[in-house]
Amino acid sequence: NKNAGFLLGEFLVFDRRGQYITHLFSPKIKQLFVLILLHSLDGKGIGSKKISARLWPDKDLPKTKNIKGVTFNHLRSIIADIDGIELVFLNDSYSFTFQESFFCDYCLLAAMVRDGGSIADHLPLIARGTLLEDMPEALLEDVKPVFEEQLLGLLGPELRKRYETGEYKQVLEMAKLILGMDA
Repeated sequence: NKNAGFLLGEFLVFDRRGQYITHLFSPKIKQLFVLILLHSLDGKGIGSKKISARLWPDKDLPKTKNIKGVTFNHLRSIIADIDGIELVFLNDSYSFTFQESFFCDYCLLAAMVRDGGSIADHLPLIARGTLLEDMPEALLEDVKPVFEEQLLGLLGPELRKRYETGEYKQVLEMAKLILGMDA
């Protein structure tokens, strides 16, 4: 668990030494981290105005400038202790770049969903829970439903395959996962 971020189930982050650093993420820093991470996989990132609108919907855009700057500085400070992830600002959009030394369960599974890969080896990750269980739904409205629907599309055939081969314990575990996501 070094240089790792877990978004399925309980939000967890570990630094380069394997230290648990989740407690450093205040609710806003956590939301900022998640917003940027979720929008980094498409290579486009997320715009500054969209970040302000999502994190501080009750404030005018000019009034969010200072609080957004402070929040970004705290985020940069936290991720400085994590190898393999870097915050980039390009074309008025923020995104993370990742190297192999950084692990993120969502990034791994999103790539498998996108590429139609087998998730059989990654069921323990999925079993941790749904994507960001404790995050406000409004923050994830354009990502969570799509991701979980695609993941369900991969879990269904895997469940059938395991049922046909008599792996009933795994069938039960997968059925619980499917019901948890589909609830």
